[in-house]
Amino acid sequence: MQVVKKDGTVEAWNSDKVYRAIFKAMKRSNTPMNDKQINSVVNTLYTTYVNSDNNSPAVLDIHRDIIALLRVMHFSKVADAYEGYRFFKTDIAKEFDRQKDEADRILYLGDRENANFDSSLISTKASLIRGNFTASLYEKYFLTAEERKFRDNGELYIHDMRDMLMGSFNCCNVDMATVLKGGFELCNRAYSEPKSALSALQVIGDVMLSATGQQYGGFSVGEIDKVMLPYCKKTLEKYRKEAKQYNIEDSETYVYKKLSDELNQGFQSLEYKLNTVTSARGDFAFTTLSYGQWNITLPDEDKRILALICKTIMDVRLKGDAKGVTAIFPKLIYLYDENQIEKDPYSKKTFDLAIYCSSKCMYPDYLSLSGNPEKNKVAKEFLKYGKIINSMGCRSFVSHWEDPTTHEAITKGRCNVGVITWNPLLTAHYCKTKYGDSWRDYFFKEAKHPLEIAHQFLRKRYETIRNQKCSTNPIMFTQGGLYHGTKSPDDVVGNLVSYMSASLGYIGLNELTVLWKNKTIREDNSELAISILKFLKELVVKWKEEDGYGYSLYATPAESLCSTAAKKYAQVSGDNQFGSYLTNSFHMHVKEDITPFEKQTYELESFHISDGGHIGYARIDNPDNLEAIKAVITSAMSQGYYYGINFDKCHCNECHHDWSNGKNVCPHCGSTNVTTIDRICGYLGYSYLNGSTRINDGKLCEIKERKSM
Repeated sequence: MQVVKKDGTVEAWNSDKVYRAIFKAMKRSNTPMNDKQINSVVNTLYTTYVNSDNNSPAVLDIHRDIIALLRVMHFSKVADAYEGYRFFKTDIAKEFDRQKDEADRILYLGDRENANFDSSLISTKASLIRGNFTASLYEKYFLTAEERKFRDNGELYIHDMRDMLMGSFNCCNVDMATVLKGGFELCNRAYSEPKSALSALQVIGDVMLSATGQQYGGFSVGEIDKVMLPYCKKTLEKYRKEAKQYNIEDSETYVYKKLSDELNQGFQSLEYKLNTVTSARGDFAFTTLSYGQWNITLPDEDKRILALICKTIMDVRLKGDAKGVTAIFPKLIYLYDENQIEKDPYSKKTFDLAIYCSSKCMYPDYLSLSGNPEKNKVAKEFLKYGKIINSMGCRSFVSHWEDPTTHEAITKGRCNVGVITWNPLLTAHYCKTKYGDSWRDYFFKEAKHPLEIAHQFLRKRYETIRNQKCSTNPIMFTQGGLYHGTKSPDDVVGNLVSYMSASLGYIGLNELTVLWKNKTIREDNSELAISILKFLKELVVKWKEEDGYGYSLYATPAESLCSTAAKKYAQVSGDNQFGSYLTNSFHMHVKEDITPFEKQTYELESFHISDGGHIGYARIDNPDNLEAIKAVITSAMSQGYYYGINFDKCHCNECHHDWSNGKNVCPHCGSTNVTTIDRICGYLGYSYLNGSTRINDGKLCEIKERKSM
């Protein structure tokens, strides 16, 4: 039998081609069909043509008949997906025109979706244009019809879709110590293990820039002080030999001065590198360092070195660049262990410096390792297993996981496969449209549909990454960056996905409470919000039991989404009462006039339910009041928070005057050439840089209206 192609040429019938086309449609529609069912369509089609006068069918006839057979066999979703493929060329032409318009916008106007992107740079423009195209491909050919439906109607938001096509994972907590030990390979070049503190920090910078280009989201180096400890000892050993050789008096002062100089030079170089060199993705790598916890029974020299590392990190941040402008990367996290601070003088000094650094730079944030272990999973892990679950980026946390062979709790060398966020406000709107005044009675039932689609999407992310070659991210999968990540480049990731997390996020519980009860989340004392969070948590636990994957409940930071979600709600509902942004996750509205201590109390239960990703923060009117900041932080730590403080940090680029919580006009010289740093979500960013902004209008509006956040 012959087939007449679209260009008029003729070729022999090929059953494999028909099979593959149906198989692809089945995958796109997320509808299971087994080999027998697919072959039944193929064989029926072939037999029909052979036994008819039309034994040289045209390709378009074959498409039409396949679609008809699929519908007869009750595979209508597969038929729809196959039918969509028929219009491939037409769709591609339309999409090309849209991409051209979008590329022009980026080239001439820039992009403010993500504060990490400097869209004035050629490399960033190229990355953004490429990202728009890959997102479009992923949406059209890899999302199922229902995933597209709920994404288009606003109930679900798929984060970082520009990266989904690449099969990369999201944020991670790299095991940097394992990477460095014994040396490693980077871009086919062999690195030997560092022999000093300075060389270690130089190599760490190389690894961070390279590895962040192979993923998206946050890249955290947990407990950097402990990672650096052996290399600092090598530096001390080198200079002790030098001091002995040259008979230097007071040799210990000399060697520690040399170590301090190396650390200062190394951390300053690392900070410059991470704030000036874009990653392969075109953004400034979203990096995090945590530090400050150690065993108080360690030898005094070890504690002295660890404290010096912590001090240097914060001294470098306090100093800023050559003009005094504070860096925003890496994000800094102080690991707060109350028992250690009380009993160890080095720890007390380090904590006091952290408070001072926060008062000037907003960083570090603080992670409670000991407070409220009944609800605080980080404290529970630390107190029971002696392991620290570090934040992966701005707020994502993995859950407890034990190696099934050794039964050891593993917290380092783990990552997240992706985030999808549910907008309950849109679900509420569609319920109102369907059920009228009784919509509240049906809300939870209706919510299960988009949430199950979110579940299917996250499950698909696991399978995508499971089948990736380890060569796609060699630092993580072949050089030990992830746990057991020492596979061959040609191996697939496989069961390494067993310890990866996947995040179900949410947004706008404050606005939903207003719609539901005509009260703010504060006026409702988070009653409705907590009931919804418990509902979500039960679903996540159920998914975990069904699939064995690390699903978690995530308080979405919503940088651009806060604006996108608000616009979508106003568009479909005609209701503009919520303005240009929705409130992040479980937080009360930023305009609430409330003390930091009251805010901690109101948000505590919601914070701990959302333990797959969360952060608490409070706005500080007078950051020079160190005692007030310390009181706010220690209160948050006792309740088990991951916590930060906020204020507007302003710097005049003309006279280099610094001030906080003021307008973007220098009070000293009147210049509007001002750089302002604000907390964007869980991380800091430039709300204004040299007088212009990288932040979207909705988030800018939220920042201007902040009273308690």
